[in-house]
Parts: sequence; structure tokens; C-alpha cells
Amino acid sequence: MLIVEFLGDEKENITKIMKEVMETLQGRGYRCSITKYGETKVEIYGGDSIRVPFLQFDFLLIQGKNLDFPKVVFDKWYDVKGAIATFGFEHSNVPAFFEAKKLANFLEDEFLKEVLKLVPNIDCKKCGYDCRTFKNNVLNRKISIKECEFISDDVLIYLDGNRLRLNAFAKNIISKGIEGMISSLKDAGWKEEISIIIRRL
Repeated sequence: MLIVEFLGDEKENITKIMKEVMETLQGRGYRCSITKYGETKVEIYGGDSIRVPFLQFDFLLIQGKNLDFPKVVFDKWYDVKGAIATFGFEHSNVPAFFEAKKLANFLEDEFLKEVLKLVPNIDCKKCGYDCRTFKNNVLNRKISIKECEFISDDVLIYLDGNRLRLNAFAKNIISKGIEGMISSLKDAGWKEEISIIIRRL
């Protein structure tokens, strides 16, 4: 998930730009929401706010208070330390944007660059390409990042190199069971991924 803070004094204008960016990204199939500093609610489609876990999203846009996240800065007098872009004015150190759609394009690029780091570089070619070509095609918007099953799915099982297709119920049972077993082991903390290989010797 890419978390980006929108920082500036003109709150109404910032909210307007945030919503335009959110709607642009949602229109491309991303799970994107906005929230304000200190809130636990997120705005799904620019309408009513509801309480949902933040980790369900690809993008979380925060109307913040100089938090420790990448920033889009809207006012010249703000410290641009930690900024990845400015909006409405130019700065020598970071890209400047004056249109919400172009800012959305930039944030999408930043998101894709981070997610593409998860591509395992094993050249399985299940997407139709080797990993290097796949990455280039994604960044050039020729194919969707979801074409890589290692990124698009959260539970993967292979039997002798052939992927076993799982429904949502099976994924939940398997993942919760393994997480439960791992958590009972001493010094077995994990953050993002569990990999298990079982071989018949």
C-alpha cells in the first residue's frame, strides 16, 4: 500500500484534489481511499465515510499534519523535506503538478515501482513474459500488474510446479491455520510473507 500525505493550509482545495486523484485511481481499478489525520474512517467513493481496515487499500491519501509519510506539498512555505511532489507551485528538488490527473499518474508510477519489487524474478512466464519484460510492460501501461499471480494473490500453492487453484474459503482456512501454527513457534515473527517448501526425499 502506498500512503501519501497531502500537506497545506487550503483544506478545501486539498480535499478537492484528493478526491479527484482518488476517483482517477479508482477508475483504473485501484482500491484507493482518503482520510484525515486522526480519523479511523475512510472515504470509499467520494461519498459517505465508513470504518474499514486501512490495509485493504492500494492507496491511502491522508490530509495530514506533517506526518512521517511521503508528501505532496501544496504551499511554498511548508518544509518540503520528505516531499515526493508539489502541487500548484514548482520546486527544484521534486516534480511539480498542476492537474489532479497528472498527479494521479505520478502516484500510480510510484506505487507500481514499489509493488514490482515483489516480482520474484523467476521467469515462470505464466503471465506470458519473462519478469524483466513484464515489469517494463506494466510501467508502460501495456498490461496490468495483476497479471503476475505472485502479486495479485495472497495464498499460492504449487504442486510439482503446477499452481493449485483455491477459492476464498480454502485460502482463508489454509492461511489462518498456517499463521496459527507459526505464531506458536518461538522467535517466529513475520511481517509480509511465509514461504513453505515440502519435498519428498
